[in-house]
This record gives sequence, structure tokens and C-alpha cells, in this order.
Amino acid sequence: MTTHAPADVLYEGTAMKQGSLRKSWRERKFVLDRFGILRYYKVKCPEEARLKGEIHLSSCVGMVCQKDFLIPDGGWPRDAEHCIAIQASKRTLYLYVANQSELDRWTAYLMQFIRLERHLAPDYQDLSADLP
Repeated sequence: MTTHAPADVLYEGTAMKQGSLRKSWRERKFVLDRFGILRYYKVKCPEEARLKGEIHLSSCVGMVCQKDFLIPDGGWPRDAEHCIAIQASKRTLYLYVANQSELDRWTAYLMQFIRLERHLAPDYQDLSADLP
């Protein structure tokens, strides 16, 4: 297991994550560090946690916390009420947490690093309004 200095860890907790190849849901331990790297670990027992993957949040373009807005392949599990979908350049990371309080905490920490793309129309001034 990769160890983190306590000062580097912003937040950590467990969540259910959908696999990228096999679309089954597995419990994973997530650790967010102060550099915006979200790592997740396979957890059987704490001493044997194995790093399964990581995502650099600065490369992400969005995050959705509404169950019906972004639906994973195979859908959300029936008991998934507090859902997060993190949109990276090559894939979307789907996970859900146990309760609203946990969702609120994760959302607050994740949003510090995720670069949201906004497609805004230019602010045009309506010049015809000044014509007689």
C-alpha cells in the first residue's frame, strides 16, 4: 500500500465504485491528497490494501452528483442514492457513498480540483436596441 503523510491527505473514506472493464460494483477505499490525486484501493483488511488506480483531478472536466443525469453502463444499483460521476478525458469514474453527509464532504473536497468546462456564448450587446 502506498502510504501518505498525514499532512498530504485531505480526505479519505470508502465508496462503491463501478469497475472499468467488469461493470460490477466493489467497495474501495479512496484517498484524496492535497495535490488533487484521488487514489483508490482494494480493501480486504487495512493492512493489505492494494492500490487499484488513481485519477489526477486537474485533468477532469466535470463532476455530476445527480443519479439520473449521468447513468453508467448497466445502470446504478438499486441502493445507490448518493452518487458521484467524475468525468475524466478518457473515462468516467462512477461511485456512490453511504449517505448525504458523506456525499457533501466528498463533493466539497473534489470540487477544489476539478476543472469545469463551461461552454458559454459570448456576451453580445444588442445594438439594435439603440436604433430609433
